[in-house]
Amino acid sequence: MATLNALKKALKKVSDEAPRKPLNDEEYDNGLSLFAQASGEQTYQKTFIIAQLSELIALLARDEILVLEIGPGPESVLGHLPAILRKRITKYVALEPSFQYTQSLTRWLSPMEDERPLPSLKHSLIRPAPFTTESCKGQNYDVIFFCHSLYGMKRKKKIIRHTLKMLPKDPLGAIKDDDEAIDSFARFIAGYRLTNGKLYETRQA
Repeated sequence: MATLNALKKALKKVSDEAPRKPLNDEEYDNGLSLFAQASGEQTYQKTFIIAQLSELIALLARDEILVLEIGPGPESVLGHLPAILRKRITKYVALEPSFQYTQSLTRWLSPMEDERPLPSLKHSLIRPAPFTTESCKGQNYDVIFFCHSLYGMKRKKKIIRHTLKMLPKDPLGAIKDDDEAIDSFARFIAGYRLTNGKLYETRQA
Protein backbone atom coordinates (compact mmCIF):
# COMPACT_ATOMS: atom_id res chain seq x y z
CA MET A 1 0.00 0.00 0.00
CA ALA A 2 1.28 3.47 -0.91
CA THR A 3 2.06 5.82 1.93
CA LEU A 4 0.44 9.25 2.23
CA ASN A 5 3.74 10.89 1.29
CA ALA A 6 4.04 8.76 -1.85
CA LEU A 7 0.45 9.54 -2.82
CA LYS A 8 1.00 13.26 -2.25
CA LYS A 9 4.14 13.27 -4.44
CA ALA A 10 2.37 11.35 -7.21
CA LEU A 11 -0.61 13.71 -7.24
CA LYS A 12 1.65 16.77 -7.30
CA LYS A 13 3.69 15.32 -10.17
CA VAL A 14 0.56 14.76 -12.26
CA SER A 15 -0.66 18.31 -11.66
CA ASP A 16 2.68 20.13 -12.04
CA GLU A 17 1.64 21.89 -15.24
CA ALA A 18 -1.96 22.55 -14.23
CA PRO A 19 -3.06 25.76 -12.47
CA ARG A 20 -3.50 25.35 -8.72
CA LYS A 21 -5.78 26.89 -6.15
CA PRO A 22 -5.50 26.33 -2.37
CA LEU A 23 -8.32 24.43 -0.68
CA ASN A 24 -10.96 26.53 1.01
CA ASP A 25 -12.15 25.66 4.52
CA GLU A 26 -15.10 23.59 3.32
CA GLU A 27 -12.99 21.50 0.92
CA TYR A 28 -10.38 20.88 3.62
CA ASP A 29 -13.06 19.93 6.15
CA ASN A 30 -14.66 17.45 3.73
CA GLY A 31 -11.29 15.85 2.99
CA LEU A 32 -10.36 15.59 6.66
CA SER A 33 -13.72 13.98 7.47
CA LEU A 34 -13.21 11.36 4.74
CA PHE A 35 -9.70 10.65 6.02
CA ALA A 36 -10.95 10.24 9.59
CA GLN A 37 -13.68 7.82 8.52
CA ALA A 38 -11.40 5.73 6.31
CA SER A 39 -8.46 5.55 8.71
CA GLY A 40 -10.34 4.84 11.91
CA GLU A 41 -8.95 8.05 13.39
CA GLN A 42 -11.49 8.10 16.21
CA THR A 43 -10.25 4.72 17.42
CA TYR A 44 -6.64 5.88 17.04
CA GLN A 45 -7.33 9.01 19.08
CA LYS A 46 -8.93 7.10 21.94
CA THR A 47 -6.48 4.21 22.09
CA PHE A 48 -3.24 6.11 21.50
CA ILE A 49 -3.41 9.92 21.54
CA ILE A 50 -5.78 10.24 24.50
CA ALA A 51 -3.96 7.54 26.44
CA GLN A 52 -0.56 9.23 25.91
CA LEU A 53 -1.92 12.69 26.68
CA SER A 54 -3.65 11.46 29.84
CA GLU A 55 -0.44 9.87 31.08
CA LEU A 56 1.56 13.04 30.36
CA ILE A 57 -0.84 15.37 32.18
CA ALA A 58 -1.23 12.99 35.12
CA LEU A 59 2.56 13.07 35.64
CA LEU A 60 2.69 16.87 35.90
CA ALA A 61 3.09 18.08 39.48
CA ARG A 62 1.31 21.39 38.90
CA ASP A 63 -2.34 21.66 39.89
CA GLU A 64 -2.96 24.33 37.24
CA ILE A 65 -1.82 23.41 33.74
CA LEU A 66 -1.19 25.74 30.80
CA VAL A 67 -1.80 24.20 27.37
CA LEU A 68 -0.94 25.30 23.83
CA GLU A 69 -2.59 23.31 21.04
CA ILE A 70 -1.46 23.82 17.46
CA GLY A 71 -3.94 23.03 14.70
CA PRO A 72 -6.72 21.46 16.82
CA GLY A 73 -9.37 21.55 14.09
CA PRO A 74 -13.06 22.08 14.96
CA GLU A 75 -12.68 20.80 18.52
CA SER A 76 -9.85 19.81 20.84
CA VAL A 77 -8.92 16.25 21.70
CA LEU A 78 -8.66 17.51 25.29
CA GLY A 79 -12.41 17.01 25.52
CA HIS A 80 -11.82 13.24 25.55
CA LEU A 81 -9.60 13.35 28.64
CA PRO A 82 -10.95 12.07 31.97
CA ALA A 83 -12.82 14.79 33.88
CA ILE A 84 -10.25 14.87 36.70
CA LEU A 85 -7.53 15.84 34.19
CA ARG A 86 -9.65 18.35 32.28
CA LYS A 87 -10.29 20.19 35.55
CA ARG A 88 -6.56 20.86 35.94
CA ILE A 89 -6.34 22.86 32.69
CA THR A 90 -6.65 26.56 33.57
CA LYS A 91 -5.16 28.18 30.46
CA TYR A 92 -5.82 27.08 26.88
CA VAL A 93 -4.37 28.73 23.78
CA ALA A 94 -4.98 27.41 20.27
CA LEU A 95 -3.55 28.42 16.91
CA GLU A 96 -5.72 27.20 14.04
CA PRO A 97 -5.22 28.49 10.47
CA SER A 98 -8.79 27.68 9.39
CA PHE A 99 -11.22 30.48 10.28
CA GLN A 100 -14.13 28.04 10.04
CA TYR A 101 -12.49 25.75 12.57
CA THR A 102 -11.77 28.60 14.98
CA GLN A 103 -15.48 29.39 15.02
CA SER A 104 -16.35 25.75 15.78
CA LEU A 105 -13.62 25.56 18.41
CA THR A 106 -14.90 28.70 20.13
CA ARG A 107 -18.42 27.24 20.31
CA TRP A 108 -17.02 23.94 21.61
CA LEU A 109 -15.02 25.70 24.32
CA SER A 110 -17.96 27.80 25.57
CA PRO A 111 -21.20 25.91 24.85
CA MET A 112 -24.51 27.62 25.55
CA GLU A 113 -26.16 24.69 27.32
CA ASP A 114 -23.81 21.76 27.90
CA GLU A 115 -21.16 21.62 30.60
CA ARG A 116 -17.90 23.28 29.59
CA PRO A 117 -15.28 20.75 28.41
CA LEU A 118 -12.57 22.55 30.44
CA PRO A 119 -14.49 23.55 33.58
CA SER A 120 -11.61 25.25 35.45
CA LEU A 121 -10.53 27.44 32.55
CA LYS A 122 -9.40 30.94 33.62
CA HIS A 123 -7.91 32.13 30.35
CA SER A 124 -8.46 31.06 26.74
CA LEU A 125 -7.34 32.40 23.37
CA ILE A 126 -8.16 30.96 19.96
CA ARG A 127 -6.23 32.61 17.14
CA PRO A 128 -7.04 32.09 13.43
CA ALA A 129 -3.38 31.86 12.46
CA PRO A 130 -0.75 29.27 11.53
CA PHE A 131 2.02 28.43 13.97
CA THR A 132 5.47 29.75 13.03
CA THR A 133 8.82 30.30 14.71
CA GLU A 134 7.58 33.79 15.62
CA SER A 135 4.42 32.58 17.38
CA CYS A 136 3.89 32.95 21.15
CA LYS A 137 7.37 34.31 21.82
CA GLY A 138 8.14 34.84 25.51
CA GLN A 139 5.29 32.58 26.61
CA ASN A 140 5.57 29.32 28.52
CA TYR A 141 3.31 26.28 28.62
CA ASP A 142 3.30 22.99 30.49
CA VAL A 143 1.94 21.06 27.51
CA ILE A 144 2.35 21.86 23.80
CA PHE A 145 1.00 19.51 21.19
CA PHE A 146 0.32 19.41 17.48
CA CYS A 147 -2.83 17.85 16.07
CA HIS A 148 -3.37 17.52 12.28
CA SER A 149 -0.82 20.30 11.76
CA LEU A 150 2.82 19.17 11.84
CA TYR A 151 2.37 17.05 8.69
CA GLY A 152 1.85 20.09 6.46
CA MET A 153 4.46 22.37 8.05
CA LYS A 154 7.72 23.38 6.45
CA ARG A 155 10.92 23.76 8.50
CA LYS A 156 9.69 21.20 11.02
CA LYS A 157 12.99 21.09 12.94
CA LYS A 158 12.94 24.84 13.58
CA ILE A 159 9.29 24.65 14.64
CA ILE A 160 10.07 21.89 17.15
CA ARG A 161 13.07 23.81 18.53
CA HIS A 162 10.87 26.87 18.97
CA THR A 163 8.23 24.94 20.92
CA LEU A 164 10.88 23.36 23.17
CA LYS A 165 11.97 26.85 24.23
CA MET A 166 8.41 27.52 25.38
CA LEU A 167 8.38 24.61 27.83
CA PRO A 168 9.51 25.18 31.46
CA LYS A 169 13.28 24.99 31.85
CA ASP A 170 12.94 23.38 35.28
CA PRO A 171 9.52 21.67 35.16
CA LEU A 172 8.04 20.54 38.45
CA GLY A 173 8.38 16.81 38.93
CA ALA A 174 11.49 16.52 36.72
CA ILE A 175 15.21 16.17 37.41
CA LYS A 176 17.54 18.83 36.01
CA ASP A 177 19.63 17.54 33.10
CA ASP A 178 23.12 17.87 34.57
CA ASP A 179 25.58 15.33 35.99
CA GLU A 180 25.47 16.51 39.60
CA ALA A 181 21.68 16.48 39.85
CA ILE A 182 21.37 13.10 38.12
CA ASP A 183 24.12 11.57 40.33
CA SER A 184 22.45 12.84 43.49
CA PHE A 185 19.06 11.52 42.43
CA ALA A 186 20.51 8.14 41.38
CA ARG A 187 22.23 7.73 44.77
CA PHE A 188 18.97 8.57 46.54
CA ILE A 189 16.95 6.03 44.51
CA ALA A 190 19.58 3.28 44.77
CA GLY A 191 20.29 3.92 48.45
CA TYR A 192 24.07 3.90 47.97
CA ARG A 193 26.86 5.59 45.99
CA LEU A 194 29.68 4.14 43.91
CA THR A 195 33.23 4.56 45.25
CA ASN A 196 35.25 2.31 42.92
CA GLY A 197 34.94 -0.39 40.26
CA LYS A 198 34.28 -0.30 36.50
CA LEU A 199 30.97 1.56 36.72
CA TYR A 200 32.56 4.22 38.93
CA GLU A 201 35.51 4.61 36.56
CA THR A 202 33.20 4.83 33.54
CA ARG A 203 31.12 7.50 35.26
CA GLN A 204 34.17 9.55 36.27
CA ALA A 205 35.50 9.43 32.70
